[in-house]
Amino acid sequence: MLNKRYNSIIILFFFVLSSCMKEIDGPLDIQLSPYPKIELNLDQANRYKAKIYYNLSTKSIVKTSDNLAWHIAFSSNPNSNSKVIMNYAFGQLTWGATLDDTVWSRNMTQDQLFNQVKIYANHYDSFANLFSRGLNNVYYLNYGANLSSKKLQIINYTSTEVTFRFANIDGSSEQTKTVSLNPNTNFTYVSLIDGSTQDIEPEDKMSWDFEVTRFTTFVTDFSQPQMYGVGGFIANPSKAIQVAKIESRNLEDISGSLLLNLVYSSRLTELGHDWKKFSNGGDDGFYTIFPRSYIVQSDGKTYGLQFISYSKSIDGKPFNGYPLFLQRDF
Repeated sequence: MLNKRYNSIIILFFFVLSSCMKEIDGPLDIQLSPYPKIELNLDQANRYKAKIYYNLSTKSIVKTSDNLAWHIAFSSNPNSNSKVIMNYAFGQLTWGATLDDTVWSRNMTQDQLFNQVKIYANHYDSFANLFSRGLNNVYYLNYGANLSSKKLQIINYTSTEVTFRFANIDGSSEQTKTVSLNPNTNFTYVSLIDGSTQDIEPEDKMSWDFEVTRFTTFVTDFSQPQMYGVGGFIANPSKAIQVAKIESRNLEDISGSLLLNLVYSSRLTELGHDWKKFSNGGDDGFYTIFPRSYIVQSDGKTYGLQFISYSKSIDGKPFNGYPLFLQRDF
């Protein structure tokens, strides 16, 4: 009788644990896959501070950086459509505003800032066009509780350096800085605490395929669609990476002929974050993984990725920010 009760407790424990740590949502069985499992750690315990640069060919991490060390970044490509970006890792409270003028002497209060139209600034969403409204405009930048709100104006932007000034939105603590653009990276990253450059990207911008990171984007998972912080994959903008999706099929069941008939996308967040869905918003929301394979073309090679989970149990407590996936080389 005792053994029967003990077995019931064990079964109940595994049922409760599996109900919290959901994995593949569907009939696919991936337990016997012949392909290696790769796990990355976005460091949820420290506010998702890890930005991971991953190389498909070597199945390795090229570099892991502190994603919370920078606030603004300048493109090293003079022809880039996104010359300036804000740090999308701080969450949906990271946004900017402009009065569409160059009047630096005007100051603003926090209440006045929150009455402005919110505009976003990253390099992968078409609606995130803050700095396309005039590079020399005065911009008012909000970072939530992560940094006092700032105003910023770019004084000069060349192919080799950027001169800019920034201050608190009330005009205090003004600084003017000139930073050299690193031609070996996509962006040069700057802290608006002191205007210093930060070591974020790998020195060779062609050495990686995806940055795996937390970023802010527009999601429709809630009853009210909104900007939201997600964890996912952003393709290297210096590479012509193509991604296609195959629904409800394991990597080992994909033939070479099938790859020829796929529709590929060059969108930087095509791999992105929506290979998973969450049951509720928040760091402790449970995630389910869609039964889907991704085909990625990069540097003349073809790879397959299939995600398994995003959550991990550590000391009996569930943590998100652990993307686990299978990778196949075709």
